[in-house]
Amino acid sequence: QRPKERFEFVKDTVNKIATESKDLFDELGISLDTKPIEFNARVLDKPVCMGDDRKLFEAKPLSDWFFVSIAPHFDANHDSNVEDFISRLTAEAKRMGITVSKPFVKKVDYRGADTVKLVFEKIKCLPTLPPLVVFCIPYGDGTYHQIKHMADIDVGVMTQCMKISNLMVRSCVRNLLLKINGKLDGKNTMIRDTKPLVFTTGLMVIGADVTHPAPADRMFSSVAALVGSYDPQLTRYSAAIRVQKRSKEEMILAFKDMVVELLYAYKGVKANNQNLPTSLVVFRDGVSQGQFEHVLRHEHKQLLAACATIDLNYKPKITFVVVQKRHNTRLMPQNPYDKDVSKVGNIPAGTVVDTKIVDPVLFEYYLCSHEGAIGTSRPAKYVVLHDDNGFTFDAIERLSYYLCHAYVRSTKSLSVPIPVMYAHLAAKRAKDHIIARNQHMKTLEKQYDGDDEHRVALELNARIKVNDSLRNHFYYC
Repeated sequence: QRPKERFEFVKDTVNKIATESKDLFDELGISLDTKPIEFNARVLDKPVCMGDDRKLFEAKPLSDWFFVSIAPHFDANHDSNVEDFISRLTAEAKRMGITVSKPFVKKVDYRGADTVKLVFEKIKCLPTLPPLVVFCIPYGDGTYHQIKHMADIDVGVMTQCMKISNLMVRSCVRNLLLKINGKLDGKNTMIRDTKPLVFTTGLMVIGADVTHPAPADRMFSSVAALVGSYDPQLTRYSAAIRVQKRSKEEMILAFKDMVVELLYAYKGVKANNQNLPTSLVVFRDGVSQGQFEHVLRHEHKQLLAACATIDLNYKPKITFVVVQKRHNTRLMPQNPYDKDVSKVGNIPAGTVVDTKIVDPVLFEYYLCSHEGAIGTSRPAKYVVLHDDNGFTFDAIERLSYYLCHAYVRSTKSLSVPIPVMYAHLAAKRAKDHIIARNQHMKTLEKQYDGDDEHRVALELNARIKVNDSLRNHFYYC
């Protein structure tokens, strides 16, 4: 529903409740205000981004790459479709600034799980690994999980998968190239006006998320993922993954060890000159209000322990922010004809609210960072649980908004900061790795009972460790 329709529906529902329950409300001494809350909001200046999906900011050349089709059977037009696709990909890449050479093309008949293994064994025998292997595969046959597991863990080669059905879909080429350029360490967009108060020297941004198995998932453990920035522009992120025992609590059990990984990755980047970040800002996803204190106590303590593990004298300033999307707060502009309002009547990107509808005690704010083209925009809710950096409302809101830009998969702003999205993608990729190990997992389930999930998680962690050559790159995008 568009904002106007949604708010009218809510208003009608509230009026109906007020009328039908009037006697009960009077008896209890309750009065129901049927009007939506009105308040002032601010619209943050949109950061100026260099580069878009028509011309990338920093395009990396693609040479010596492979295009491999794997399927149980191929139609008669497959070869010509592949040729047409590569021609369109090359032409579109040129317009975007990417130089693409002719790939090595191979068609492989799928004959079971060993087919993917044989393909990667041949790739491993090459004098040098290709910078990228594009796999054209059917949808939903498990090949994707096998490819990602072999590539990310066993071989250490960057891959991009696409569905065979998309070979002739012209609209997918540009999105595919955005992901490919990111995987080649290119930068699709870059924020130009990096103000000192927002992007301070020595700042590391961490995104954190825990993904729990759904009933239909072919796995039974939770996956925790952390990503940490290692460049001044906050566009490049390394990842740390852990499988952990399922729990109703949202805590990341191995938070300390994962942060240590990210800090060493930051320190190891040549441009950082062996220095560690002086400030850490954590954007934590998936924490409900009832778990704030519990999660903060555990993960902040683990953060401090991680810093002490690196160096006892290393004490960076830490800010811990929870990002929430699962709430029912919606906003609508009073004047739907305002020039900044979207075509469907949504509030403009950059709208921030830190008064009236927020908790008077907590350091919290709502930020709508994306353009709502369909339905009613849902702003993200941010709650600052701990802050050593002394952020003002304006400074942390601006940082949050800026971090919703320069996403590798899209040139548009996101509804949450990109480190949160990258953490989600990294956790999802770990699930792919686990599903690829499904047969081994069944063995584990028989070997251990339900009370021994911790041992199962340890076993899986040893088997889904990402290859060192990919860990600091966007393998999960």
